[in-house]
Formats: sequence, structure tokens, C-alpha cells
Amino acid sequence: MFKVCKILNGCINSFRTKLLMSLLTIMSFSHGGFSQNWDVQLLRDINGHRNNDFDPFFRHVSNSVLPLTLGLPLGVLVYEQTSRKEAVSKRRGLEMLAVTVGTVALSQGIKWTLNRERPYEKYPDIDNVYFADDPSFPSGHTASAFALATSATLIWPKWYVAVPAYTWAGSVAYSRLHLGLHYPTDVVAGAVLGGGTAYLCHYLNQKLFRKKKDTVLLTFR
Repeated sequence: MFKVCKILNGCINSFRTKLLMSLLTIMSFSHGGFSQNWDVQLLRDINGHRNNDFDPFFRHVSNSVLPLTLGLPLGVLVYEQTSRKEAVSKRRGLEMLAVTVGTVALSQGIKWTLNRERPYEKYPDIDNVYFADDPSFPSGHTASAFALATSATLIWPKWYVAVPAYTWAGSVAYSRLHLGLHYPTDVVAGAVLGGGTAYLCHYLNQKLFRKKKDTVLLTFR
């Protein structure tokens, strides 16, 4: 047990250090002279030249994050617990839930630590479709979407899982710019955070808890 805790602590500390360095690099990039202008200008190009008729659609895309990031892991967990098959998949629902909870905790922690203003708060010409009540960096919606997409693809490494999963996650990221709620660097950081958390949880699940003799995969019929 001590050895497991030591490995777990080492992996988490290493991941946390690398993740913070990556996010701070992105944050520094977004606050420096020309790069900040580029960050704001790209948002203005997307938000200012958008087709307003698509606003309701992209708001629905953003709003799909919560039900999907909770519903899919819980659905997998229920399926696993009720399935009669002896399978390594018994921990996959828990892995996906860990990814979801970990991503939300990290993104909210970073948000309130860095406390970056929303773009519409700093630049009045940014047309936000609605208001958000938390800081801007990183994009929590994007983080959760890429966390789910990456987790699902790692668990079921098939193109017909990866393509729709990342198409949806990319649409969520774009929606945050279209709706005027985030800078481009916010969504990039969110994607890095979500994907990184999914990789860490998947690695720990395989490294620490999976027995070598377990070879049966979870399949839906």
C-alpha cells in the first residue's frame, strides 16, 4: 500500500508540475505585447464576424457539456455494475468519473487563482451572448469536453469514437469564442488541461489497479 501511494503521489506531483508549467506558459504568452493583441484580435475576428443566427445552436453546444460529462461516465458505471461479464472494464466508469471531477476541480482552482477577466469585461466591443460568473482562464467547458473526448478515446481507441468525440469537443471550444466568453488562449489551455487529466487518470488506472491477466474489453451490443 505504501508503494502504491508513493507511485501515485509521484505521478500526481509530476503531472501537476508539468501542467502548471504548460498553463503558465500559455498565460504568459497571452499577456505579452504582440501575442496579447493576437489573442484579442482572433477573438474579435470570430466573435465580431459571426452569424448571429447560429448563436442559439452554439449555446446549446456549450450547454451539452454538463449532461454529457456526467451522463456518459454514469452510464458506463451503471452498465459495468449490472453486466455479468468478468471484465477489466469494471473500473472504466470510475476512471471517467475521476477525469470529470479532476478536470472541474483543477480548472476551477486555476480560474480563481489567476482570476483573469472575461474578454467582454475588458473589451466592450466583444459581444457576449450571455454572462458568466467565474473567471476566464482556462475555459472550463473546453476542459471538460476535451477531458471526456480524450478519456473515451483512450478507453475505446477506435476512429468511430475519436472522430465524433473530438468533433464535439472542438465545437465546444469554438462555441466559447463564438459566444464571446473566452479568449483563444483560454480554450487552448482548457484543451491541454482536459486532455492531460484524462491521460493521467487512464495511466493511473492501468498502472496501479489493472491486473495483467485482465484482457476483456468493455463492448456495447
